[in-house]
Amino acid sequence: MDDISKELSVSKKTLYTEFEDKNSLVESVVTGELSRIDSVIDDILESGVNPVQQVFNISKAMIETRKQENPSFMHDLRKYHPSVFDKLMAHRDNRSYKIVVNNLRSGQEQGFYRLDFDVEIISHIYINTCYELFNPVEYPMGNKSVEELYKQHLTYHLKGILNTKGLEEFNKTIW
Repeated sequence: MDDISKELSVSKKTLYTEFEDKNSLVESVVTGELSRIDSVIDDILESGVNPVQQVFNISKAMIETRKQENPSFMHDLRKYHPSVFDKLMAHRDNRSYKIVVNNLRSGQEQGFYRLDFDVEIISHIYINTCYELFNPVEYPMGNKSVEELYKQHLTYHLKGILNTKGLEEFNKTIW
C-alpha cells in the first residue's frame, strides 16, 4: 500500500478509506479491467461480423490488453491474491466459455467451422490454453512477444476447426 499511495500521491489513510486492504484494492482493479474488456468484447460481438472475424477481433483486443500487462500478473495474482484469482477464473469459466461456445456454434451454423468436433470440449481447451499461455511458469517463452503468442495460438486453434469456407475467410482476414 506504501508504493501505491506514493504512486498516486495520496496518503495511505486515504487509500484505506476506499479499500479495506490490499486485496480489496487488487479486486477492484481486476473487476474494473474485466468490465472494460467485457465492454470491448460486447462491441465486437454486436458488430455483426462473421465468427472467424469475431475471433480475430477479440484476439486483437486481447493482444492490446496483454501488452500492457506484466508478464507475471496471472502467476502473482494466483500466488498473492488467491480469492481474486478465483473470481477471475469464475469469470473465465462463465462468460468467456459462453462466448466461445456461441462462436463455435455460430461458426458451424454459418458454415465456417467443421461439424465433426465437440463444441463443449473444444471450448474448454481453447479457454484454458488462452489463460495458461501467459503463465511464465508453465510456458516460459523467453523473448516471444504477446502478439506472436496470440497469433500462433489462434492459428493453431482455427486451423483445427475451420472448413474450406472458413479457411478462405481466415486467409482473407489474417492479421
